[in-house]
Amino acid sequence: MSKEQFSESLQEVLKEMCNRVGADYDSIDFSNGTWYNSYEWTLQEEKQFEKWLANYLYKSAKARKEIMNHSIKKKSYLEKAAREFTFQYGWLLEKNAFVC
Repeated sequence: MSKEQFSESLQEVLKEMCNRVGADYDSIDFSNGTWYNSYEWTLQEEKQFEKWLANYLYKSAKARKEIMNHSIKKKSYLEKAAREFTFQYGWLLEKNAFVC
């Protein structure tokens, strides 16, 4: 899918993801099925993005409708949706993210 086909809200979310890792949104080929493997972030950065995304969805009925296909505004549900989004489309975790 090309960027032109993305909803306004999805574009906003992807731009935010790019900004968090210093990626240029306009240069990423989102039609490539593995575009999300192009950058890495820390576990902390991923969690901060999930918090941002849950808040974004909470504040915007339009974003909930475009990204989630419904308008449920329950905070715990939106947090789960944000985790699922990053699981599916989030950047790779840095290789040392799992070292204790």
